[in-house]
Amino acid sequence: MARFQQLYEAEGHRRTAFVPGAETALRALAARGVARGLCTNKDRAPALSMLLGMRRRRRLILVKDRTPGSPQARSVVLSKPSSQGAVMHELMTKSRARNIFYGGSFAFLAIFVGLTIHSHLYILETSTDHEGLTEAVARGKHVWEKHACINCHTILGEGAYFAPELGNVWQRYGGLDDPEGAREALRLWMESQPTGIEGRRQMPNFNLSDQELDDLVDFFEWVSRIKTQGWPPNEAG
Repeated sequence: MARFQQLYEAEGHRRTAFVPGAETALRALAARGVARGLCTNKDRAPALSMLLGMRRRRRLILVKDRTPGSPQARSVVLSKPSSQGAVMHELMTKSRARNIFYGGSFAFLAIFVGLTIHSHLYILETSTDHEGLTEAVARGKHVWEKHACINCHTILGEGAYFAPELGNVWQRYGGLDDPEGAREALRLWMESQPTGIEGRRQMPNFNLSDQELDDLVDFFEWVSRIKTQGWPPNEAG
């Protein structure tokens, strides 16, 4: 006799077990007309065929009513169907749970890999000036890191907030309209530090060479061309 999933309910706790005689129980149910709306005594033969088909498709669960004092206690009854005609309970087998786990894992892994590739291509081809990344820009970034400028300044929001944001310093000094004037103004500003003005935060003089100053300005100019989606929120940085 084929085995069938039977659900025991007692005091709000559930446990499952496999019991024989499921087909016999279904035949008895159809014969007695206790399928709770699924069959009657008048059409028990068609109902039996329907119940057996539902059992084969795992759409039917046998429930044992353990309510104290219930007239149905210790008798096997059918789970109550929904308004759409489907049963309220579904069997979650090990294979189904495994398929959901592996399917969901592979799906989200594929989404993660796709988003990673998209982010890489967006940075490489859209948000940054890849072709404008010259050796001078790379040397300027090395000067930035060598003297730990990020300990006081921020660049694109990253760093300390003691000194101004430098991601848009090229625009603030008029680099879009007068590149040569902006370059000279930035060089003179770094060479004149510290200004010694009382009450103002001071930047030390790092005694940069002419090439280091030019490279650092090239780095600022390249950073200004990054599409930052509106950052910083104001011109002052």
